[in-house]
Amino acid sequence: MLKRIPNLLGRAVGGLLVLVSLAVTASAQFKAGIEGTVTDTSGAVVAGVAITVTNQETGVSQKATTDAGGFYAVTNLPPGRYTVTASMAGFKTKVIADAEVSAEAAQGVNPTLEPGEVSTQVTVKGEALPAIQTEDATQSGTLTNLDVANLPQFRGDPFELLRLTPGVFGTGARASDGGSSNLPGYSGVGGSNRGIFQTENAVQVSANGSRLEANGYYLDGVTTNSQAWNGATVITPNAEAVKEIKVDVSPYDAENGHGAGAVVQVVSKNGTNSFHGSAALQIHSPGLNAFQRWGGPNGASANRDNLLTHDVLGSLGGPIWKDKAFFFYSFDHLKTGGATYHAQNWVETSQWISLLPSGSLAAKIFAVPGLPGICGQHQSHTTQRPRGLQRHAKRPCRLQLFLCAAEQFIPPWRLGGRAPV
Repeated sequence: MLKRIPNLLGRAVGGLLVLVSLAVTASAQFKAGIEGTVTDTSGAVVAGVAITVTNQETGVSQKATTDAGGFYAVTNLPPGRYTVTASMAGFKTKVIADAEVSAEAAQGVNPTLEPGEVSTQVTVKGEALPAIQTEDATQSGTLTNLDVANLPQFRGDPFELLRLTPGVFGTGARASDGGSSNLPGYSGVGGSNRGIFQTENAVQVSANGSRLEANGYYLDGVTTNSQAWNGATVITPNAEAVKEIKVDVSPYDAENGHGAGAVVQVVSKNGTNSFHGSAALQIHSPGLNAFQRWGGPNGASANRDNLLTHDVLGSLGGPIWKDKAFFFYSFDHLKTGGATYHAQNWVETSQWISLLPSGSLAAKIFAVPGLPGICGQHQSHTTQRPRGLQRHAKRPCRLQLFLCAAEQFIPPWRLGGRAPV
């Protein structure tokens, strides 16, 4: 037992070092910040002012000092509400509460100091943020956690909301709504092969007319762009994990100027000084599904799709060490079942063939043994089954076959094809 103690101690110390290194790395992931210029009542800049920026959710503070031009900058801030305090000898302490910082953006806060004792405090609450972003020329829009929680998203994909931001609109440039490659055997809600569990998510949006292949994605400052598919992300967060989504479009600032499309920056939720959480359950049950009009042959009783889907989402966050360390956890568990879907398809039935005009081209085609249905091979359409399987249904021959003269038909084997057996 004594021999195992050093080994266990070594593992514990190693694990602690890993956690510390991860915490240091995590603190540098955010590119948002608060900056501005401090002046006095006459408009003159004030140097040497002590600036303290405090996160209202976590109580974590960062400090800065104005330079000779009265300028200060506090960087690496996660989005949220902050209190900005400016103090200097000979001036009243200025406190600006509720300064809102959006994801990956610099927010300007410019305190004005009044002459007086430092012990005298002037607090400004509810100060409105500038209507126009003057810190840079970036055109952007921000989706808050309330937007993600309350706005409808098909397949539970928060990236479906990107088209609501300025300069971004939907596009159908890729088939299957941008789906690229999926987890084996995966099927989303409604039999779709799309959802937050797919490994490559190419969101169907275009920024200022650019191709969707030019879009880039970041999660907490780390790129999640696919190495196989341009314009796709390898991580799609669930709705319970999203704090903000910021979308930048051209013109960009220098840090985002490596592409031509939308720059999608996701900030995940974090723990705070108070415990908080959420839970959601989305159910698709046979008893809740609508009756299908196309549920079988004429005269058959109406039935329902027997799709059964349970999508369980939840999150929990809170303090580990108040004002120092926090945790946050979210999950999304999808359970799906069922095997039958009903859809409207077309097939060449014997009743349909009996209606073909005698001597028409269509009648000649269907008179060849083994040939009926060939006209549908190049007009097949795809319907979706559970777990990503596909089936093909043939449509009837086009109307032109009824109108063409029979002598215009050349059997395919006369063109080099193989005659039917």
